[in-house]
Amino acid sequence: VGERCVAVESLIFLVTVADAIRPELMRLVPPKTVMDLEVFYDNTVEVVPELRNAIYRQFPCITVAMDDVISNITQMKWDSKELAVRHSSYVDVIQDRFVEFHGALKQMEWFLPVAMRPFLLRSSVLHVMEQLVEGYSRIKKVGPNTPLAMSNDISTLKLSLQQIPELKPCPFVEHVENFITGYFFQSTEASNVILEWVRQHPMYTTSQVVGLVTSVLESGSSSSMTSTLKYMNMKGKSQATKETLQQVQEATRTNSLPSSSITFEELCQIST
Repeated sequence: VGERCVAVESLIFLVTVADAIRPELMRLVPPKTVMDLEVFYDNTVEVVPELRNAIYRQFPCITVAMDDVISNITQMKWDSKELAVRHSSYVDVIQDRFVEFHGALKQMEWFLPVAMRPFLLRSSVLHVMEQLVEGYSRIKKVGPNTPLAMSNDISTLKLSLQQIPELKPCPFVEHVENFITGYFFQSTEASNVILEWVRQHPMYTTSQVVGLVTSVLESGSSSSMTSTLKYMNMKGKSQATKETLQQVQEATRTNSLPSSSITFEELCQIST
């Protein structure tokens, strides 16, 4: 990662130099090649900042891998009636990876551009928070204790990350905390109440919101019901659930994740 950062920032430096000498180059080149020089600047020099953003957006996936964490989350039993007294094991995995990553950053200090340290830290936190939401959205069965267990995990993770000076207060944690509030809804909640929450949170993808709403709406089937009563209960709900999910899909059609629009400059400046 460090070598890639240096390579990209070296390109940015060359862009600065190229812009500075552009007027003189235009004056020195033969008239018949002026157009070629303009094309070079338009198609090569001016796109480098966009290339930098595209490259940097991939760094968090490298620095803090989350695929196995998501898999771990989806395999856990989240509808337990007993609230765990300790945080979940996937929190320890994320903590260990950040400790390792933070140590690697210290070793790269001598050649890493100054702006890159806060960028890499904050963009990695954003990546983790977005991936946690993705993992939670894939949970099939939830219960009354689900949001409490999630909140306990996030609180533990937040306190751990804040041990890193640049991450105090921990940025982007509200992205997960706000998503967790959706799990406090009951399966009997009026659809308009759920839809209002959906519209107030446009920072989650359609699949994530649909996953949350589906798990909440399907959580009302009590295991104590007889199979016949359960079937009748679900049959009555199916049409209403289908209509609610269709409305959710429509309401989230233009939603997008924070990482899809945030810029390099913004990430370097964000501290809360």
